[in-house]
Amino acid sequence: MSQLLALSFDADSCPSIHLEPWTRTVKHHREMTGWGFAWYPNSAAAAMVIKDPIPTGDTPLSTFLRDWDRFQSTIFLCHMRGAAKRTTHRDTHPFSQTYAGYDWLLAHNGDLDPDFVNALPLSADGVFLPMGRTDSERVLCWLLDQCRALGARRLADLGWDTLNAWLRELNQHGTLNLLLSDGRDVVAYRDATGFASLHLCRRQPPHEGARMSNGVLELNLDHALDANRTLALVASTPLEPGEWHAIPPGDMVVLRRGAVVFTSGPDLGQTIAARVPPATAASTPRGRGPRVFDPTIVAESRVLRVSHDTVYRYEQPVTHSTHVLRLKPSHAPGQDLLAFGLDVSVNSQARD
Repeated sequence: MSQLLALSFDADSCPSIHLEPWTRTVKHHREMTGWGFAWYPNSAAAAMVIKDPIPTGDTPLSTFLRDWDRFQSTIFLCHMRGAAKRTTHRDTHPFSQTYAGYDWLLAHNGDLDPDFVNALPLSADGVFLPMGRTDSERVLCWLLDQCRALGARRLADLGWDTLNAWLRELNQHGTLNLLLSDGRDVVAYRDATGFASLHLCRRQPPHEGARMSNGVLELNLDHALDANRTLALVASTPLEPGEWHAIPPGDMVVLRRGAVVFTSGPDLGQTIAARVPPATAASTPRGRGPRVFDPTIVAESRVLRVSHDTVYRYEQPVTHSTHVLRLKPSHAPGQDLLAFGLDVSVNSQARD
C-alpha cells in the first residue's frame, strides 16, 4: 500500500527524512515501487521534486533526504512505496504542473477507472498535459483545467466546497486518497469508501521529542529551525509520538502554515477546534457544516512588532572596547521590514 505524507509548517523548516529499508517493513517489497519527495525551497513559487522509481534501500537520493540541511520550506509532500504498474521516473509520484506562477503538486493513493480518467476532458490548447500514463497525473491536469476555466489562480480562490465536490465526483469512479498543493495550501482528501487511511496531527512547541517514526520513515525535527515551529501533518500511517486523528471517509482537510484552516466534516473539525487555544479558535456557529480555524493565519499577511533588549555587564571597568552590532533586522523570503528603531542608553561613539 502506498504511503502519503504531507507537512505544513508555520515558517520555513528543515526536517530530516530517513526512509526505512524495504525489507524490514514490507513483506512483499518487490511489488512496491519507489518514492518521491517535493517541497518549495524558501517557500518560493517553484517546487523541487526528487524521485526514485526503484524500491531499494539507501541510495544517494535517500541519503540526501536524511542529511541535507537546506530544505527551508513550509510545505513538504511525500509518496512512498506505491504499487505502480510501470517503474519509470515519469510515472512516480508526486506529480507537478505549473499554473498561475506556481508549481502545483499532487500525490495519490488509489486507483480510478481507466475509462473514466481517459475521458476526463483536457483543454484543446494543451496547456496541461500529462507526461506519464498514470490516472493521478491526468487528474492533476484536469483539476488545473477546471481552475483555469473558473479564473481561480490558487486553491483558495475556488472555494473549498467546490474543490471538495470535484474530488467526491472523482472518487465515485474508484479509490482516492489524495494530497494536493498550490504552494500555499495543502489539501488532503480521504477516500469515501474507507480505502486505506489518512490521519491528521498538529504539533505545537514545546514538542514531545524531535523524532517521529511509523516504521516506513523517520522524521527528525531536531534542526535549530524546527524547535519552535508549529506543524500540521497528514499521513497514511501515524508517526509516533503524536496525537493523531483519523480523517473520516469522504472528508477533506486544508492546511496552511501549520494550521488546519478547513475541514469538510463537522466531527474532525470539532475535535481539532477543541485543541486550538481560545485566543485563536474561530467563532463558528454550532451545528453541522464546514468549520474554519486560526483566522489570523488564514490572512494573506501579518504585521509583527518585536522589542528586544541587549544588556552588557562587565566585572571590571572597560576603558577601550569595540563591539560590532548588526542591529538592522535581516530581510528574508516572505518577510519585509517595514520599519525599525534603535535606542542606546549610554553615551558612546557610533558609526554606520
